[in-house]
Amino acid sequence: MLERFKIYPEWGKLYYEVYVYDTHKGMNEHALDFKDWYPDVNGLDNAGALTIPFTVFKQKPDGSQGGMSPMIGQLLFCREPRFDEVVIAHECLHALVFYSLRKGMDIEKVFLGQEAEGEMSKLLGGIPGNRKVSKTIPDEILAYEHERFCMCHTFMMEQIIDKLKRKL
Repeated sequence: MLERFKIYPEWGKLYYEVYVYDTHKGMNEHALDFKDWYPDVNGLDNAGALTIPFTVFKQKPDGSQGGMSPMIGQLLFCREPRFDEVVIAHECLHALVFYSLRKGMDIEKVFLGQEAEGEMSKLLGGIPGNRKVSKTIPDEILAYEHERFCMCHTFMMEQIIDKLKRKL
């Protein structure tokens, strides 16, 4: 494995782990740990990247199920045969769809552009680490579910590219 780090779709605790492998073989070995979720493991031979969403529950000391872990999945990449911004964008979009479902975003509003109910600016408040906007995003921009979705996508891509830009 070449790199491992976390990315956050937006302000909060939920995150994806990102793994970047030097070889397709390394990525496939990692992906096979999740083969029960992907019955067609033969399809991995053609995959240049993979998004694996999941929910992990913590275990209480008495053995019962606790709350959900903030880790919501993994994005796996390999440097062969192709690793660039297009591949990153593709996997970030998969990850963001799963994140949106977990957070209860109204997917219809995301894709049809209908106005949200006005609570989005209170929930989002700003995107951590974004050098350009941080906590200065105007409420009218955040008033749309599709804009929140797109901003999350941009922020996820920015984190990966910033961490790997010297190697892309």
